[in-house]
Amino acid sequence: MLEKLKEYIAAKGLFEPTDRLLLAVSGGIDSMVMLHLFQQLPYKLAVAHVNFKLRGEESDADEQFLRDYCQSQSIELFVKHADTISYSENNKVSIQMAAREIRYAWFKDLKQSKGFSKVLVAQHTDDSIETTFINIIRGTGIAGLKGIISNEHASRPLMCFSRAEIDQFAKQNNIKWREDSSNAKNDYLRNNLRNKILPLLDEISDSWRNNIVQLNKDIEETELILSKYYSEHVDKIFRNNLINVEGVQKLTSGKWLLRKLLVTLGFTHDTITDILENLNVQIGRTFESEKVLLRKQRDGFSVEERGIVSKYIEETINLDDHEITIKDCTILIQKLNGFSPDFKFEKSSKYLDLEKLEFPLKIRTWQVGDWFIPLGMKGKKKLSDYFVDKKFTFQQKENTFVIVSEGNIVCILGHQTDERYKLSEHTKRILHLRIKNG
Repeated sequence: MLEKLKEYIAAKGLFEPTDRLLLAVSGGIDSMVMLHLFQQLPYKLAVAHVNFKLRGEESDADEQFLRDYCQSQSIELFVKHADTISYSENNKVSIQMAAREIRYAWFKDLKQSKGFSKVLVAQHTDDSIETTFINIIRGTGIAGLKGIISNEHASRPLMCFSRAEIDQFAKQNNIKWREDSSNAKNDYLRNNLRNKILPLLDEISDSWRNNIVQLNKDIEETELILSKYYSEHVDKIFRNNLINVEGVQKLTSGKWLLRKLLVTLGFTHDTITDILENLNVQIGRTFESEKVLLRKQRDGFSVEERGIVSKYIEETINLDDHEITIKDCTILIQKLNGFSPDFKFEKSSKYLDLEKLEFPLKIRTWQVGDWFIPLGMKGKKKLSDYFVDKKFTFQQKENTFVIVSEGNIVCILGHQTDERYKLSEHTKRILHLRIKNG
């Protein structure tokens, strides 16, 4: 199995010999096998574990299991405690999505702040098969048929193995792992497929899993060709924030191009189908995604909220930074001890309670769903509503950045501070952010 992994890494060009790898390890069989294998390879590695606090003592026992293992093996370990339920409620996402967003945001922070080359997760071919079926059930285009692949956010070196191979290897090598009791429950679609539906296909065919894996590979290669075609032809139907309906109807590939464009704009499968069936609706009809608003015009659909679909930008602010530049905007960073009457409370300056911040901070473009508690208020306010109240133009939204601490918006740079991070009579240390230009 180790030789097969080496061959896969070489064939895919996943890692360089000098890479420093961060392995995401839950304590389950898949991630423990990944850890065991990579301990035998000549890479510098560390382990990251998230305690999602979803299974009480069982979650804490998983964490302790990894602490003991990493200590015995002299492996550097990073642990994050997450209030997943609160995150789910505050951001109006499922528990599964909350856990995903929490862990990948933290992995990204660790990668940047600690200098890791790649983040590794232990998904395998059976996970990819399940994802393909989930995408089909929920509605998908061609891209959803390729299953799971490695990307800039995570490398998946176990994609050359099946669940059965991993199970066999773990038992043969006496690898210890923790069982997640939630895997046996059928509360989620993935568990239903894994535990009830897909085993029925095993009774019909011995080769269907291998056939799906080959389909995933074929689709991945096909997507490369289609992506090139899309980039070369999308301007025939979409230019200057206007979707040309006549172009869509005349081109043989017009509806396919439009479907792919609508996916990039954040529309769901059902809404995309609705739009494609109603290209000639009355003027003024709108369709909404989390990113944009399509509004029917005489000659097509205008794509509004252009700022939301502009390129996502994010940088990290560390405690020892003195300045940071993001999109031609330079922000000076200063740590102060105590309040001074010389403070200038201007839009370009933000004074924050340093003791309430968790570093590294993020500075990023605002996103749909972002909210904060405006200074002097108790309740939450969506940034989109704040922009409407302040009559922001599209260009202003596009150039608006937020400072984030542990997922919470600290301030809208150049505009508003969050109530939770304001200075008070108890403030001892202060973080001063001042826009130098931009």
